[in-house]
Amino acid sequence: MASRLARLRRLQPGRQGDPPDSPGPLGSLGGVESAADGRMGGVAGVHGRALSTPGLSRGLVPLVAPFLPAVAITGIWLAWIPFDGGYFPGAWYPAAMFVVALLCVMVVAGHRARLGSRSANVALALFGAFAAWNLLSILWAGSRASALEAGGELLLYLATAWVIALLPWRGRPAAVLLGAWSLGVAVTCAGFLIAALGASDLTHYVFDARWQQPTGYANTAAALPAMAFWPALMLSARRRTARPLQVLFVVTAVFLLDFALLAQSRAMFVVMLLVLLVFLLWTSDRLRVLTRALAIAAASALALDPVFGVIRAADGHHPVAPAIEHAARWIVVSLAAAVVIGIALVAVESRYRPSPGTVRIARLGGRAVAVALLGALLGLAAARGGSLPHYVSHQWRVFKARPANTGERASYTRLGTLTSDKRYDYWRVALDAFGDHPLAGVGAGNFERVYTLRRDYPKHSRSAHDIWMRSLSETGVVGTALLAGTVLAALAGLLSLRRRLDDERRLLVAACVAVGAYFVGHGSFDWLELVPAVGVPGVALPFLALTLSGAPPPPAIRRRGLLSGAAVAVSLAALVALLFPYLSYEYTNAALSQSRTHAGAARRDAERAASLNPLSPQPRYAEGVIAMGQGRYGTAERAFRRALSIERTWYPYLELALLDARTGRFARARSEVARARSLNPLDPFVIAASQLVRRHRRIDPVSFNRRVLTLPLYTSEHTQ
Repeated sequence: MASRLARLRRLQPGRQGDPPDSPGPLGSLGGVESAADGRMGGVAGVHGRALSTPGLSRGLVPLVAPFLPAVAITGIWLAWIPFDGGYFPGAWYPAAMFVVALLCVMVVAGHRARLGSRSANVALALFGAFAAWNLLSILWAGSRASALEAGGELLLYLATAWVIALLPWRGRPAAVLLGAWSLGVAVTCAGFLIAALGASDLTHYVFDARWQQPTGYANTAAALPAMAFWPALMLSARRRTARPLQVLFVVTAVFLLDFALLAQSRAMFVVMLLVLLVFLLWTSDRLRVLTRALAIAAASALALDPVFGVIRAADGHHPVAPAIEHAARWIVVSLAAAVVIGIALVAVESRYRPSPGTVRIARLGGRAVAVALLGALLGLAAARGGSLPHYVSHQWRVFKARPANTGERASYTRLGTLTSDKRYDYWRVALDAFGDHPLAGVGAGNFERVYTLRRDYPKHSRSAHDIWMRSLSETGVVGTALLAGTVLAALAGLLSLRRRLDDERRLLVAACVAVGAYFVGHGSFDWLELVPAVGVPGVALPFLALTLSGAPPPPAIRRRGLLSGAAVAVSLAALVALLFPYLSYEYTNAALSQSRTHAGAARRDAERAASLNPLSPQPRYAEGVIAMGQGRYGTAERAFRRALSIERTWYPYLELALLDARTGRFARARSEVARARSLNPLDPFVIAASQLVRRHRRIDPVSFNRRVLTLPLYTSEHTQ
């Protein structure tokens, strides 16, 4: 036993005599790893042997090489952010193909597809079944192209989680990954704020009275820094983080919190408080975490009123630029305060170590806070007595009402209001769709078709603004059970893992759990899953946490040919499901972009797009629009009729009505526009065309299409 301990000491990266808090020469985020790291088999064991070799360069290669896939994936997460968070297919399709190919290479080269824990394997298998069910819904979906696209996006989520979970994670590499992602998000957000200070036109940053960047949508603009906040909080409290870096991450956490509040997301505010309780209950070092959290909140509070002033200025139709400048100045003040507070915290902690009794009390602090909050809520309910049912009834009416009829207006902040922003309508339609198709749903990505038909508002919506409502409506009981099973299996595995971890790993796991819990919590009120820069880390990091037990990975399967063949077959199928729709998407965009300058090339690109993805009507839409712009109305009519043979939806019927009205064929035009209106009854585009046709007005399709895009439905207020 003594000789084994001696060997472990020789493998540790710190210098002889280093205290446990001090960083070793290989990374200040890492410090001294626990003995469990030295026991890891497979690739992880290479790390320990590398540290004993002479020369730092020779030791770094085997240390870093196993985590190069994580470096690439983290780079993708950060690269998505300026491109609307990766919302559009052109941003996430290439990443999905890269990660799927990377997974195939890792499985074939390592001869291992299973993860290190049973719960991780169960969760991953259920998530894979959920992705497969979404792809299978192509068979019954009204829009098969939408089902294919939604299934392809889930392949991105699945492959990323799988790759992350296959890596031999230990304390230091996990801390480096979390810190790099958190700092990268903070730097990107800071860049957008600085760019807004010098912008002459702020509509890119603020519209509909809300801050929108860096993702182009207010709620994901709040969710992204809110999720990156938790690794920063963890690293500021982690004992093995170098003291200067502890201060840096205190400052990072303050900035991320300030920036998240710019967008005034009500779900973000509520979910952050709940996740803080989860974080405190999960970690053992509650005193340090709670101290950091209070210090961060105090520094952030300095900028609270100026940050809220941005929405006040926009909501009151006052100049927004001075409000943003004022908020930025006070954010800098809060960061300066964070530096002072962080240095003071580190200085005090370096001279004072709490007694075991204080540590035990602190470990109970999170539970005490949770009990106190629960007691406060129960006390409030008891104090209100008979008025509570009336209050709940009133708030429910406010939630259901149209925004213009609620009588509520956020003069200071929208955080205190309960207007639904049409969520009641989204959820009503989702439940109606589930009631009509309870077993299998309407098909992945097909909520938009149903909502377009049944909505009570002119505004379109692609999502139900709730991952559970979306799952119920699109994938039915089967898909929702698989999704819920994934979450429950991961949670069960994490709870089981928590009891076996030391304080160091428990804190790392707490940060990953907090990121995942935030994603699920906020995603239950919004469409975070459609923004990969937000959703993919929220799914992948809990799988990272499931592999932090320090147990050796499962042995490689000896049936190399069978494993490799299965991996290659599945990966090729996934790549086909991603590659052809992506190429079709790019050719469609290329056709539209060059329709005025290179007509022949545009027509050829549209034909290529149609041949690459025969399930999608989009290339035929592009072909019809290009033909109308060139005055080839017969070609345009044929293109829209071919689109209808692929997918029956309102848009080609509308364009056919415009083409008929152009030549005075009003009987046919009335029939076509009536079909369009039956599928999209509230769209002002369709209503305007219907009125013109009813008056026997000849219509120029090109000018009508161009003019209708100036309607409020399609301008900045409704951009998303």
